[in-house]
Amino acid sequence: MERVTIRDVAKASNVSITTVSKALNGYPDVSEATKEKVLKAAKALNYVPNASARSLGGIPEKTIALLMSSLKQRDESGYIYELISSIYNTCNKKGYEFILLATDSLRQKEMTFLELCRHKNLDGAVVMGLNMNDAYYEELKQSPIPCALMDMDIVGENICLVSTNNKDASCEAVTYLLQTGRKEIAILNGKRTAKVSEERFSGYKEALEANGIPLNPEYIVHTDFSAQDALERAKELLIRHRKIDAIFCASDLIAFGALTAASELNIKVPVPLSIIGFDDIFTARYAFGGLTTVHQNYYKIGVKAAECVINMVEKKYAPRRILVNHELLVRSTTLHF
Repeated sequence: MERVTIRDVAKASNVSITTVSKALNGYPDVSEATKEKVLKAAKALNYVPNASARSLGGIPEKTIALLMSSLKQRDESGYIYELISSIYNTCNKKGYEFILLATDSLRQKEMTFLELCRHKNLDGAVVMGLNMNDAYYEELKQSPIPCALMDMDIVGENICLVSTNNKDASCEAVTYLLQTGRKEIAILNGKRTAKVSEERFSGYKEALEANGIPLNPEYIVHTDFSAQDALERAKELLIRHRKIDAIFCASDLIAFGALTAASELNIKVPVPLSIIGFDDIFTARYAFGGLTTVHQNYYKIGVKAAECVINMVEKKYAPRRILVNHELLVRSTTLHF
């Protein structure tokens, strides 16, 4: 989407750029008639003044936003700061302005993605955390500006997808459990509306099928990406199915909930129960003696996403999909082989 600049307003109003700036900022030496003409032109063009403009010459800095689905009071995962800092640092090196935006399902109904882009004068955006039933999820397919999407699967002219290969990483993790002799492997997955949950389940399923183990629907449980909700779901699962000897968890926070559930039920880890997580958040290396998990390089993911958006803004080559390498880290919550 081409940014509407102060020059466009000046041309439409048939006045100078300086006059437009003065009219928009309420200077007294601009007549009411001229001010009305400028405001009318600005409204017609959907022009929003950019606070970061370098001068009255109307040459604004390019602006990239990190748009998140929500901002919680506490970030238990710890990786949000990595993403923010990586995108900020990349923008800073490239001479781009960086802003942080948050949205939710209600806000998405009040303001479309296009309106948000215009209101914030965005040149590009990195988007994360949207659910598949969010309004913006569909709108992004027709995004007017370059966007890098994290853990989503949307095809669009201005879209680049950046993530870990969630399916392959999950398949590798479950295959490892099988190699250590685990046979009754359950999955504590994330919420159904998250694309990442779908991909990680796909990897879990592929590993079982490749090893001739039938999928047990009763071993498939969905939960929020939080330790507390996972604790309750894991307790219910382990009480109902005593044969379960391993749980693949779609996040480390979910794994922490499962480990707490096992402790409260006096089930020892890693024998008879092995537990594996996904993310490798900071506390994973310390909690419960060290959690076996899939490491994601969130800083690198943020850098790649920001670089991709900037390249698209500058009309340079940018791949449509970027997969950042993962690593399975074996610690004390699973058996070694």
